[in-house]
Amino acid sequence: MRTSINNDVVENLLHVHRIVHRNLLRGGLDGADRSISRPLYLIMSVLRDYGTMRVSEIGKKLLIPKPQMTHLIDKLYSMKMVERHADTRDRRITNVALTNEGRVKLEMYRKVLRSNIKKKLSALEKDELEQLAVALNKIREFEQKLK
Repeated sequence: MRTSINNDVVENLLHVHRIVHRNLLRGGLDGADRSISRPLYLIMSVLRDYGTMRVSEIGKKLLIPKPQMTHLIDKLYSMKMVERHADTRDRRITNVALTNEGRVKLEMYRKVLRSNIKKKLSALEKDELEQLAVALNKIREFEQKLK
């Protein structure tokens, strides 16, 4: 019985993931400066949430391979969105942090994304929106147990 429930949960989570990306996030940055792609936005968001991090740690959180991460960090660095720092304990390791300019740009993108998601959610009835809010809050509660 538990296996069946686990399979249902997995399938539903994968479906929710697709819905979020396809219906809410795709085009979510319409109206924002196009110089920041979704992967760059995600990297900046991780740095905002977790502070200075190693490139490999960011890649692990976002499931991005190291060679691709290096390219993406180089791009953010050239745009002055991040800065690099040698690790104090091991100079071979590079840490990355958001710059003030990066924080400002990220917040602008987040405002555009929130606004576009709200527009898309306006297609839902009030009771549907309330049900979605309850379900999403429950998922956030479960997140702590899944770490």
